[in-house]
Amino acid sequence: RDGTLDERTIEERLRRLRAEGSSEPPCKEFLYELMAFAFMEASDADGSHWGTYFSPQMIRTNPDGTSIEYPSLSNFDSATIDYWSSRSSKSSNTVMKARYSGLVWDLCLKCTGVKPSHTFALASADALLALVEHGMSLHPIDSIQKLRRAFILGISLRNQQLIERAKNAALSLEEKISDDNKPGLWGFCFDLIVENKKVQRTPEEENQIVADLEARFSRLLSNGSLWPCECAANRLGRYYRAKGMTNEMERVIKALGELG
Repeated sequence: RDGTLDERTIEERLRRLRAEGSSEPPCKEFLYELMAFAFMEASDADGSHWGTYFSPQMIRTNPDGTSIEYPSLSNFDSATIDYWSSRSSKSSNTVMKARYSGLVWDLCLKCTGVKPSHTFALASADALLALVEHGMSLHPIDSIQKLRRAFILGISLRNQQLIERAKNAALSLEEKISDDNKPGLWGFCFDLIVENKKVQRTPEEENQIVADLEARFSRLLSNGSLWPCECAANRLGRYYRAKGMTNEMERVIKALGELG
């Protein structure tokens, strides 16, 4: 059910089924399912060595210099993509729909040489945002990762409605999960909305995000939390430098320096 599964849990359950099953080799459809949830999600900044968002779970270098990876693109072809396409349209589970449609959008061209329909990107972004909006991700970091991916998909589609939805989801999520002493759980609204020139925002939205970051920076200075302070100061410093607000940038740098 939605809200009780994530991709790793699905993979683990599939592996358990395989271990508990017959000694006969599993059918190809079962392997398509297993590999679908074995992929890792690469950082959006770097991508995988395939030049894709999804990446292998394991890469091992042999003594002769050759490498083995799992899952491997060499195992996928048009039949794999067709299977995931079908599962994307039929699945009622939001986690699964996000993964199937995301795989087709990301890997179809790489595996088949054919560009996928933009509807798969739209379906993936819609499912990813649904997981975030309804609090169905099991871990906050997973929610942030899904948000980042949804932003990228919305921007690639030039879909302002989708971008606006992702923006609202990000603002709501950061308010809900942020913890001053856990920098990984805040600042992503600044990264995704303020620093991204492809995301439309009102002056009020931008000012509020920066004001919230300033308030957090002030609290962290009072608490003497050096690393979280640096995370806030780096963002504020970049913002003020880009705006040509030298005095504000110097104020932030000086405050951080006095703490250190």
